[in-house]
Amino acid sequence: MEESIQRLTDFLGNTPELSGAIRAVDELDLPDDLLDEFGAQLEHLLKPNPAASRVFVRLAEFLTSVRSPIAWLSLFERDQTILKTLVGLCTLSDCFAADLIQDPEAVEVINLTAGQPVSREILLDEVATQAAKCTDEASLKRLLRSYRRRETMRIAYGEFLGKADATSTRQQLADLAECLVVAAVNNAGRLARTPQPVPVQPDGSPVRFAVFALGGLGRHELSYDGPINLVAIREEVLGSQGSRIMGRDASSKGNQSDASVDEYFTRLLRRCERFLAERTDEGLAYEVDFTLRPGGEIGPLVTTDTAALDHFDAKGRTWERQAYLSARFIAGDSVLASEFLERLSHWVYRRYLMRPDESGIAALKRRMLQRTKQEHGDISNDSLNADQAENAAGGLADIQQLVEFLQLLYGGDAPDVRGTGTLRGVQRLGKAGLITADESHTLQINYELLSKRLHFYQVVDLFDTYGEPTDRSSLVDYLVAQFSVEDASTEWADDRIVSERLGQNRKIVEHLLGASLDEDSQVINPVSELVLDPKPAEATITATLGEFGFRSPRTAYENLQSLSVENIQFLSTRRCRHFLSAISPQLLESISQTPDPDATLTNLTRIADSIGGKAVLWELFQTIPATLQLATRLCAASPYLTSILTSNPGMIDELLDSLMLQKLPSRESMAEQLNQLCHGADDISAILHSFKNAMHLRIGARNIMRKDPLEKTHQALADVAEVCIEQVIYHEYHRLVRQLGIPVVFHADELAVTESSPAGNVATQDAESGSKLRPSERRAAVEPIAHTRQPTDQTAEFVVLAVGKLGGREPNYHSDVDLIFLYEGEGQTRSLVPDRRFSSTTNRHFFNQLGGRIVGAITHVGTTGRLYDVDVRFRPLGSSGALVSSLDDFRNHFAEGGKVHERQVLCKARPIWGSERQQQLAMNAVKEALCSFPEGESGAAEIVSQRMSLEAGAGPNNIKRATGGTMDIEFAVQALQLVHCSQLSYPWATGTISAIEELSAARVMDDDLSRLLQRNYMFLRRVESGLRLMNMFARHDIPLDEESLARLLFLLDDPETKEDLSAEKLTKQIATVRAQNREAFEAVAARLAPNLYEESPRELDDVS
Repeated sequence: MEESIQRLTDFLGNTPELSGAIRAVDELDLPDDLLDEFGAQLEHLLKPNPAASRVFVRLAEFLTSVRSPIAWLSLFERDQTILKTLVGLCTLSDCFAADLIQDPEAVEVINLTAGQPVSREILLDEVATQAAKCTDEASLKRLLRSYRRRETMRIAYGEFLGKADATSTRQQLADLAECLVVAAVNNAGRLARTPQPVPVQPDGSPVRFAVFALGGLGRHELSYDGPINLVAIREEVLGSQGSRIMGRDASSKGNQSDASVDEYFTRLLRRCERFLAERTDEGLAYEVDFTLRPGGEIGPLVTTDTAALDHFDAKGRTWERQAYLSARFIAGDSVLASEFLERLSHWVYRRYLMRPDESGIAALKRRMLQRTKQEHGDISNDSLNADQAENAAGGLADIQQLVEFLQLLYGGDAPDVRGTGTLRGVQRLGKAGLITADESHTLQINYELLSKRLHFYQVVDLFDTYGEPTDRSSLVDYLVAQFSVEDASTEWADDRIVSERLGQNRKIVEHLLGASLDEDSQVINPVSELVLDPKPAEATITATLGEFGFRSPRTAYENLQSLSVENIQFLSTRRCRHFLSAISPQLLESISQTPDPDATLTNLTRIADSIGGKAVLWELFQTIPATLQLATRLCAASPYLTSILTSNPGMIDELLDSLMLQKLPSRESMAEQLNQLCHGADDISAILHSFKNAMHLRIGARNIMRKDPLEKTHQALADVAEVCIEQVIYHEYHRLVRQLGIPVVFHADELAVTESSPAGNVATQDAESGSKLRPSERRAAVEPIAHTRQPTDQTAEFVVLAVGKLGGREPNYHSDVDLIFLYEGEGQTRSLVPDRRFSSTTNRHFFNQLGGRIVGAITHVGTTGRLYDVDVRFRPLGSSGALVSSLDDFRNHFAEGGKVHERQVLCKARPIWGSERQQQLAMNAVKEALCSFPEGESGAAEIVSQRMSLEAGAGPNNIKRATGGTMDIEFAVQALQLVHCSQLSYPWATGTISAIEELSAARVMDDDLSRLLQRNYMFLRRVESGLRLMNMFARHDIPLDEESLARLLFLLDDPETKEDLSAEKLTKQIATVRAQNREAFEAVAARLAPNLYEESPRELDDVS
């Protein structure tokens, strides 16, 4: 015994680790003869072994762990090949050694087979028989892991200690994985903790289910390491008449809802995943990857065959077509799988390539070419990391992708090149004449060589594909010499040879890719490549998108990917991605010019998601570049318009109209359009909101592109408000007439409005039968009624005056609507038809009811908010007076006095409803009120005082009410109009700009001052317009934060002239304009009310 131990110590050495192992063997008290024989065999096997110490330690652990060490030594003595097998496996992998210690009987099994391949059918039957004996999940997990360990060692023995080649090895590894997956699938339902009934069809047949392998497993080319890629589908549940069940409940007996069937198969597949991939004390069988399923990580784990095909047809990408080239049925229902793969082949192999397909394949080609050079310098450079057998340029992955690329490109017209497997694919391509015989031969032998090298690295360090321990060449020499592998080539272990083979592969890849697809010679933009790349590197994302000013390139990339996917099931994502890639460089270049590119792209994503049909949008951007610029500016600086578009995606047509029609909509066209929309509608509120939003979007789009003068923009906004108010008046008037009767002036007891009267017919027809009136006929419904009996009786008319910004036709997007309601005179209402039950009321009551209804309809807060804010404070007696006044009351109010600010408001009075005769009467009454402005300076002094009081409550950055704001100009103009009433022709111009021109023409204002005030007024109103498009909370305050100020500057910039406008320049310009405005206002005040100023009055000429 001591001599044997000493001999082991002599040739192994005397390290603490070895000493402990030798001591453990000594403590077993083995017979001397057996130990001597054991030592002699070890000396022969371990002396040349570079890993002798590690192997002996493991052998000692093996002997101390078995039940009968003596029996094993006796076995080693009888059959020396068993110890040789044990030493060989322990030498190959320390993991194998650990597995053998746990499963000693595996040594005999492996030695018995001598590494010979086992057929798939035998292995499948064996695993299935053993799995059927398992009574719970734990026992099945143990079985699967045991088979994985034992069979992997058998396969590795055959490859490195036997005669198996790398191709055969990959086939066996794939067969092993397939058998274990089948066992997991077949027993998943049986071993469920809470068994569920199998879903069935109406005829009682089970719902079919199939599992497919992709990637290495699908190609029959699995390596020792890495995950297995699986995809599962099921058939749809049909109704009793063969229709699909789309809801949660099935009406026919025996049917389950789609939701419950999905839940069943999802749980089934998750259980299979646990069987294979859950880590236990024995480790795991395989890592399972389901990410290649339709929809990827966010898609359902199990989907129906129809849904999967619909997904691929609408949203499938080129890389998915490439991945599904290797799709292969392995478990479940073979008939369902065959039908699915047959239908899928028409999508994978397209005979006629459309533009999106061509661009996707071309992008795939460019990525592959770039890969051969990326990180490794030029393709002629041999300074490679030769150990990267799989992922180096020219490595296994490149050969696999080349074959798949060529199959994808030519498989539609050449069915013979289709099929799974890289080497088989190379052979098919060679037979089809798509690659030369020399290229085919070179790729095949190099693939075999690189596979062998990869397998060796994986076995020695089983879970580290890329690492390499030191001195592996001596290990290779030992295995070849000790195990006498006949005709074994070790070229795969020679770094120089491997480097040469990689170079050969790179040249072939480059040549075949370069000749495979004719492309334009132009350089492809990196942004377009990024859109088409399914998995770009983070560095590529940062480098590509960082140039466009994005603070977060990753978020920008995610938004870009969202833009490339159609959310509507029946629209093609491939087509969407194709058109986006075409316009993405121009799109991002335009976005980079905005103040906040990140926010702009996010807003564009929101708009595109709400619109749907993104491909049409990108195609539009490509066809009409102006639409791209418009969308960019809208997303960059106008939350108001953006919110309209996201809430009303159908209004994208309004954006197109704003550019294509080259003009703003006319008032007549608006009225006609709204009349058609409201015809026959009982509730017009939603129609009015939608119409207003559409028109504001159309007008605002032209505004941000600076297509129209600001005056025209304001006039169009006023027209929108007018036609909406006109519809409300018309609608509410006829509703009230049906309730209270028609108001008549000069009531006579014996008379009634006859149904044959013109006005009666109009009211009756429109109110009762809903007949359609043209916009020009709207006001006719309330014109005087010509009665047959007494000509003094007539319908009391309603007149609406617009004042304020609406009266001046200069409102902004959020301006209040200032209205004054008047009616013709006193009287009683009459029934449209004779009716004894009818109870009349006074005209005053009728029209005040009408005014209240109009205000309520306009200001009603619904799901879309208010139509407009209405201000009716400017009526006679203000808020304390009646809502609606008669013309006589209106005249009497101003004849008996009236306040100065009331007359000031009337400077902008303009009729927007009523017959021409009544409008003229109303404006005559307004003229009387204006011309009764107090003489002397008292009236002007009151205007100045009113202006100062309004200024007191304004912030310093307010460009409307603060010092030098637009109110300075408006009050100065109104004061001059009122004081010089007799010198102006009536009716006055109600707009501020036109009023200034009138004052200049009447020589009331100097021409230079006129030009100055016009210029300053329009400048401040343009700034205000920008603030409203930005939807700022403070409507008239210049923002102080840099982000908001930058957006304002962006809106004020003319996209065509590219003005050099900076924040500093804008601030100075506003300050200068306000100073000029205040100086002009004080000059006018000093002229009209000199006693208000201690200093001498200034001449108007001095201001300009």
